[in-house]
This record gives sequence, structure tokens and C-alpha cells, in this order.
Amino acid sequence: MKGLVELALLGTGRGADGDARTGTRVDALVAAATVESAEWRLLLAAGAEAVYRQAGIPPFTSVAPPAPARSETRPACSPRAAAALREVLREHRELLPQALERLAQMGQRLAPALLPEVLALKSLELRDALVPVLGERGVWLAEQNSEWAWVLARAQDDTAERARRWEEGHAAERLAALRREREVSPGRARSWLEGVWKQEKADQRATFLEALEVGLKPTDEPFLEGALDDRSQAVRAAASALLGRLPESRLARRMRERVDALMSFTPPATTDGSLWGVVKARLHGESPAGVLHVEPPASLPREWERDGITARPRQGLGERAHWLVELVARVAPSQFEERFGATPAQLVRAAAASEWSLALALGWSQSVVASPSPGWAEPLWDFWLEAPAALTQVEGAPASFYLHALLAHMPEARAEERALQLLERAGPRPVSLHAVVKALPGPWSPGTAERYLKALARRLAGTAADAFAWQASLDPAALALPLASIPHALALIEDAEPARLEHGWARALHTFESTLRLRQRLHEEIAP
Repeated sequence: MKGLVELALLGTGRGADGDARTGTRVDALVAAATVESAEWRLLLAAGAEAVYRQAGIPPFTSVAPPAPARSETRPACSPRAAAALREVLREHRELLPQALERLAQMGQRLAPALLPEVLALKSLELRDALVPVLGERGVWLAEQNSEWAWVLARAQDDTAERARRWEEGHAAERLAALRREREVSPGRARSWLEGVWKQEKADQRATFLEALEVGLKPTDEPFLEGALDDRSQAVRAAASALLGRLPESRLARRMRERVDALMSFTPPATTDGSLWGVVKARLHGESPAGVLHVEPPASLPREWERDGITARPRQGLGERAHWLVELVARVAPSQFEERFGATPAQLVRAAAASEWSLALALGWSQSVVASPSPGWAEPLWDFWLEAPAALTQVEGAPASFYLHALLAHMPEARAEERALQLLERAGPRPVSLHAVVKALPGPWSPGTAERYLKALARRLAGTAADAFAWQASLDPAALALPLASIPHALALIEDAEPARLEHGWARALHTFESTLRLRQRLHEEIAP
């Protein structure tokens, strides 16, 4: 079938004589058919070969049986655990990562009856977690079916296998192979990309280029600098973002020089630390945070555009503000600390008082999310929390996005504290509670779980304006609550008054409850 697919992609006029050959008995049947069109012969061959392969092996044909599977080294999970896992696969697949992790921790493997179903999963993210719990029988099954070859590829994770996937796989497999090779040998992975660079489409070039963030090194600079001359804006932007993370790259130096030319900082007046000292500074028009002076260019210089800064602004931003965002995002936040001799909190407060506050906060936030910078996530989070709604009406809803995206770049305890500030606020807010709750790594600490459940209880006891947002937060919360908090959550659901469970609460709580109970079952049944 592979030859037919290649012929279909090339076109019958460009294949070998436009002929459709399968290398099976189907070829004789197609040759005998009275079909003049090469296109019809191709379709006839494809259909006949599909039937031929489904028909199995002709009778009386001698076929050597496959070698048996190797002896298992792990015990299979219990029948009760297998039943719980089957329910996960069919109704609660979001629990599968936790279930597989629990199996691996207990040194067990999947029951044989579950193997065909899990081997057929299409999720690339789950495959690395599946391989350790398939057992020898799972590997043996994968050897019998070419569609399950991904098991063998991961089981024999070597350069030759990754090179094969890079050359022959589909786009997602090639990207995974490239990223994995970057972990092992960054230079070899880059050479793979250099070898096919001119043959790839623009969107694929940009995607593959982003994979170089894994193991990014100064030796990548020449290739990335060359990519700045690519005709594709997406490719230039990807190359620019990576070069900005190499502090000594030529692009990083160019960006710092541009920032130095258009920004300056007046530090706060020195005071004796007393309240009166601060008051005097304010009376003289001096801010304890200092003052940022910003003057973006009136038109976009051509060399800026070559370095990946796009001309067209997002909706809600003017041109000059947009160029400032893209410039600031390409300079490591630590450079502003060193350049101005100020702390992140001082600089963010100074930015809040500037007419370019939104552009500065956007640029810094993009930079922190792309490449974490200690000390910046918390003051920027506070900026987005307090920013007036009118200031944040930009394409991409920056306040909503950064109120959860920045949580991942804070110490865990500080992230939990700030997320709980949002959860405990009453009324609607410009942020997705689902995204905030999902951004917190699980399992949560007991204190975070208790505060979440108390806030949920208050919503269930009254008519909250943000009921829909809270209902959306239940799905990620059901995955993150620690096991010890599940009885409290189940009791809370049981105590909720049915009359108040309106506007989607009943369905949301039913799903919440079933997920929690299934998590309990998995923990109990997958046990030593």
C-alpha cells in the first residue's frame, strides 16, 4: 500500500510508467482488467489490495508461527484494577496519566485484555507512559501489527531509530524524534534540520525550528541567524525568539542596544525609610518605584523587521506599542535589572505609571513565560490582577492568559497562594478559573485543597455570579485534589441542597463526583 500512496501523492503521470503495483497477486488481477485510465487502475489496485490484506492467508499456505513473547518481569494488575482501568479508558480518559503512573509505581503491568485498546490510542503524549506498563506481551503484540510500531520505536530509543522516524514518520513523529535527539545530541539534531531545511514548507520549518529550544546552545546561533533571512514571517519570529534566549548572540546584543536607545529609568528618590520620607518624595513628584521614560520609534526600521519584529499590530494595540512589546519580549528581563539597577517589582510598578504600561507588561510577560526569570512572575501577575479592564482589551485576552500562565513560573507555594486569591474573590473576573486551577501542579497541598473546597462550599450555598466559572474549575480540581481531601469533597457534594443545584451545577457536580470516586478506586485496586 505504501507504493500506491506514494504514486497517488506524486501523480500517476510522474510515477514509474504511471503503473500501480503492489507486489502481490493483486497486480495480475489489475493487469487483466479492462481499465485504460492510469487513475482508475490506481484506485482499483488500492481497493483490491485492501480486500486482499483483510482476507488473510490463503489455505494450505505454510506460515511459520511467530516466536512466543518473552517471560514477563512484572505481575499483571488484578481483575478489579483492570475493570477500573477499562472504565478510565472508556469514560474518564483524563485519568489515564495518573492510572499509568500508579501502575508503574506499583511495579505492575496492564492486564492482557486491555492491551489492544491501549495500543490503539492515538495520543502521542501518553505513549511514553504506556511503554513501561505494557509488559512483554504488549511488545510482542506490537511486533505483529505495523500500526503499533511506535511501541518498538520507544522501546529501542536509539539514534538509528530516531533517525528513521525523522526520515519516514509523519509530522508529529518527526517533531518528537527531533526533540528527543536534541536531548541526546543537540548538534546532530540540528544537522538533521539543516539537511532538509530547503525542502520543508514554511509552517513546518517554523515548527521544527521551535524544537531547537531543547538543548539550545551558542553553537546554534549561525543556523538561527541565517533563518532570520527566511521569507516566512513565522520562521523569522521563531528564530528571533530563540536567539533572544542566547544572551551573547548578535541578535540579543542588537535588541539590548535598541532598548538602551529608547528607554531610560529615573530611580526613586533616596529616603530615610520613614513614612515622612516617602511622603516628601511624593510631594516633590517623585515615585518610590522610579520613573520609566520610553520613546518607541515612529516607524518600524527595516532591520527590526528582519530580526523578527512584525509590522502589523494585534487588535487593541497601536503600531508603536506593538513594536515595543516585541522588542521588550526579546530582551531577558534580567538585562533591565542590570541596566537600570532596579528590582523587578520596582520596574513593574514604574511601568504601571507609564503611558506604555500595557506594552511593557506584555513584553516582559511574554519573555518570562518563554524563559523563566526569577523575581518577575509575581509582580507581573499583580499587574494583570489590578490592571483596569479597559487597559487589557487586546487580542488574546492578556489579563486572562497571564493570570494563569505566570503561575507556572512562581515557587509552588506562591503560585497556590495567588491562585487562591482569585478563587476566593466574589463576583465575575476577567480570567478563566478552569485555566488557573489547571495551571497549579497536582496533587495540591492539603491547605490549598481545603481553601478550594471552602470557597466551593460558599458558591454552592448561595447564588454566585461566577457559578459558570466555578463549574468549569471542577474538572481540573478533580484531578488535582489530594486523595486525603476526596472524602471532604464527596461530603460537600452530598450536603448541597438540590434546590440550589441549578444552571449546570447538577451535571458538573456529578462528573466531579464520579472522577473523584474513580480516583479512589484506582488507588485502592492498584496496590501491592
